[in-house]
Amino acid sequence: MIEEQEKRRFAVINTNWIIEEVFNEGNRLKLRVEIKRGRKSFYISKHSETYIINNVVSFQMRLDGTEFYRDMKIGSASETAKSRLADVLLFCKFDKVRPETKAYASVVCNDLDVRKTFFTDETWRYLCDKRMKLNFDITINVGLIEQMFKPFEMLYDSTDSGDLKLLAEDGSVKLHSAVLAAYSPVLKKELRDKAQLQHKTLLIPDVKQLTLQLLKDYMYLKNIPNTLAHLKDLLIIGYTYKISELYQMCMEKVVTHVTAENVYALTEFAQRNKLVDLYLRILDLIHNGLIKTEDIKKYFE
Repeated sequence: MIEEQEKRRFAVINTNWIIEEVFNEGNRLKLRVEIKRGRKSFYISKHSETYIINNVVSFQMRLDGTEFYRDMKIGSASETAKSRLADVLLFCKFDKVRPETKAYASVVCNDLDVRKTFFTDETWRYLCDKRMKLNFDITINVGLIEQMFKPFEMLYDSTDSGDLKLLAEDGSVKLHSAVLAAYSPVLKKELRDKAQLQHKTLLIPDVKQLTLQLLKDYMYLKNIPNTLAHLKDLLIIGYTYKISELYQMCMEKVVTHVTAENVYALTEFAQRNKLVDLYLRILDLIHNGLIKTEDIKKYFE
């Protein structure tokens, strides 16, 4: 049994990290990552090998860092090494194995407090830039969009009899309080104070009725709009109320709308609303040459 497990272990050793494939079965891939502190280096960029998940999606990771120091194991030197690792950025990239496949991938890393969902394309996706542990496990689950789990779909047509009314600036939307609580830990806390009320109301400030309807369509049907303005509205809802999957899925679609003409407006939107993930994704598009600086300049002339 041990020999069989050893045969399945596959480690890729780079200068500053080791990646071990723990298992790759069905729609699930699990990797064990160890960052190796080496000699002083002012900039590194390391790529993992490409992993194929269930012959549906390929997955790859990238590690970018600005400064690494050898752990001297004396006094504050060890602490210095750990503080420098805060400058590490972790990215991932998904691509479809078959062009006709419409898939998504969920990335979970409890050690780094990462839970994100991405659509599949060839774009590098930002995962984490906080103080990273030197050893962590990361799990990737792949699914087809048409088979995305919709636990509340059967309740959609009965929302008129729901016990909660969400209030917007120009109207309201009815739904079930239990559904909203299942998606948003922030709104779940607000609903606790209204638990004994048969008919509940909850004000969502600074939004239109249409945005709440789009939120409802997502929670029950997993529908995500294609219009950039609607995506931006839902992105803020997802960020504000910690609806992580909505936030990730909207961000992925917003990134597909970035052009040389609107890149400045979208980076300003990301900064104004403190959407760090979106801001870094847009900068990454420029860094990778998908949005060219010479094209951006044309819209400032």
